[in-house]
Amino acid sequence: MTSGIIRPVELEELVFGEKISSDKPIPKLIHIFGEAGSGKTTLALQLTCGIGLLGKKVIFIDTEGKVTGTKIKTLTMEETFPKVNEMLKLYVPHSFQEQHSLISNLEFYLLNQDVGLIIIDTITNLYRQEENFGKNKKNNYEKLAFQVALLRKLSREKKVPIILINQATMVKDDDSEGLRSLKREKVSPVAKAIMEYWVDREIILISHGWGEFEGRIPNEFEGRVKFGIDTNGIVPLD
Repeated sequence: MTSGIIRPVELEELVFGEKISSDKPIPKLIHIFGEAGSGKTTLALQLTCGIGLLGKKVIFIDTEGKVTGTKIKTLTMEETFPKVNEMLKLYVPHSFQEQHSLISNLEFYLLNQDVGLIIIDTITNLYRQEENFGKNKKNNYEKLAFQVALLRKLSREKKVPIILINQATMVKDDDSEGLRSLKREKVSPVAKAIMEYWVDREIILISHGWGEFEGRIPNEFEGRVKFGIDTNGIVPLD
């Protein structure tokens, strides 16, 4: 991998925690979360295109059915789309059990493949759907924990970055002093305990409206990266 997968490059470094290079793999499990409309899927697709253009395969598990050829074409030029499409291995599970089977069998797919990135968007979507129906809550929680633990193991053994895109909800607070200015950051990821225990790195995405977004490490105030999203995907803000 080389630097410049996405612009601004500072956002790329925020996500991975270091500069990307072709001779230095990044064996990390990365958790990216935020409220709806905070740019999570756009970022995932931008990374997919960038890695694909480097000639490395991207495994994308799309639990929400958001990934389409049309969306990817908007993020690439006409002449580069075929290469990105060739490198993309897309899976669309329709149930939490299907997702569990896919992740459980990832190790076999990785045996003889040069994979540069694995993305699950959204790791908790199908899990929440089952929860809402009250189905096997304890069993599903254990399955989700198993999936995340296995993904961390695979990232380290296969030396490949794995990104978990996750949903989040607002956390109620008492608006006490010092909290008002952090309202946009007061969100909690789904299955927070599992994610915090297993992942190597967490990034929160925040929407400021009018196409302006920000990525940061939760509860840290240094190294914030602001960026925009337009019809071409992620763009640096002037």
